[in-house]
Amino acid sequence: MLYYQGMLNLADEQLSAATQAFEQAINLDPTNGDALLALAKLVTQQKQFVHAELLYQRAERIKSLQLPAMLGRAQVYIDQQDFAQALQLLRQTAKAFPKHHGLESNIRSLSQIVNNQS
Repeated sequence: MLYYQGMLNLADEQLSAATQAFEQAINLDPTNGDALLALAKLVTQQKQFVHAELLYQRAERIKSLQLPAMLGRAQVYIDQQDFAQALQLLRQTAKAFPKHHGLESNIRSLSQIVNNQS
């Protein structure tokens, strides 16, 4: 219920209430993957990158959430302009999920950015 309350709060742009609801949901059930991902996305948007990274890493431990959590964490690195770290994580993601489409083009794009920065 707390996860859904948080989603309603998000829809109403009540970010503080949404954050609180997601945190309560996670405190009650540390394996609440929906709440972990929702809170991670919210704190990423608020540029709380360290907090977001930790939430995504927690979500990665839940097998069914590993792919979206890894992609979310890669986005955190991109938002911080840490392209080398994002590239490394996307390569790991591609190894873990070889059938996922779209990763190769993202890897190529990030490779070009990293090479241009060198």
